[in-house]
Amino acid sequence: MKYLVLGAGKMGYAVAYDLIRSAKVDKVVLTDIDESHVKATADRLNDPKVVPARLDVTNERELGQLMEEVDVAISCVTYEHNYELGQNGPFHAHALRRSGRQ
Repeated sequence: MKYLVLGAGKMGYAVAYDLIRSAKVDKVVLTDIDESHVKATADRLNDPKVVPARLDVTNERELGQLMEEVDVAISCVTYEHNYELGQNGPFHAHALRRSGRQ
């Protein structure tokens, strides 16, 4: 399976760390708005499954494009962004498509 982890802080690192240890995980796209931070976090994880990417989660077009490439998206961003992500944006559309309700 392919995963998208939004946010490369402490929570994002922990989620990616656990994911890459599973044989069922093929790819973890780890994102953050700070390109140098996401690169440093990916370097710390030191696993070929981890693909770092710069992403501003408020950019719905870019977020939607990344979500199309994965099976599961996990938000590890600050709480200010979670409400918007869970409403009618890409997270909501992605969930509807995966459930077959769209």
